[in-house]
Amino acid sequence: DPKLLDEAFRTFYFKPSAELLYSMFFSKALDMEEPRSPYRLNFTMLGFFKAGFLRYDFLVEEIMANFAKYNFADRTKIILISKLIGKPPILDSLLDPSEIKYQKSLFEAEMPNPYEDWHRTLAPVQMDMLWGEFYMTGSYRPVRRMMNTLANAKEGEFVESIMRAGRRPNKDELNRFTMGVVHIVGLKSLIRNTETSDLADQYCVWALENDDLPKSSQELLRKIYPGTGKKRSQFEKAFEGIIDTSGKGAK
Repeated sequence: DPKLLDEAFRTFYFKPSAELLYSMFFSKALDMEEPRSPYRLNFTMLGFFKAGFLRYDFLVEEIMANFAKYNFADRTKIILISKLIGKPPILDSLLDPSEIKYQKSLFEAEMPNPYEDWHRTLAPVQMDMLWGEFYMTGSYRPVRRMMNTLANAKEGEFVESIMRAGRRPNKDELNRFTMGVVHIVGLKSLIRNTETSDLADQYCVWALENDDLPKSSQELLRKIYPGTGKKRSQFEKAFEGIIDTSGKGAK
């Protein structure tokens, strides 16, 4: 059931277990594809299972030892997760021709690392991977990485000015424009996920109260958390007329 899988995903860090991770990975409801995403992959789920199989690495050994017993769909997922966690390619002798072709293309592809510099085109999926890691581990690290995007508020304003002017950034403006887009997308992502996760919400408050952010980011975050940690309406009001948080595009 997709609803049960989604519930397990969003609550995994409350009661993590290797058994639950295994059952989720091989669930028929799990769809690792996302047609509109790079490589047509669901990077939130990739981030989740990458973090999961790095934590419960003994599962990988068991899965690999029984690789031939899995069906085609499951074997495809195994090939994918092997790439993500840095395992060597599976021997061609264990694969059929289509799997060999898939593995070859996968291992030649540039997979994003969410802790490296924000990529000009893959930054949104880097963020998806961070949230996948968060929902698996419940740790502060990926949320703190997401808060790095707050530092580019001025670049975000620059993007808005470019869009209002109805023009494209020139070559000299491209890096600044990219970082502005990262800021806007990151801000929307923080809004969306702190609305649904109390833990992510608390991490943002903790970062603010413990000076774990640059001053410019603290100033922005204080508009969202005005002294009390309550933000539900404040998050929207802070950016009203500047950034559209409805998901329908910038105003």
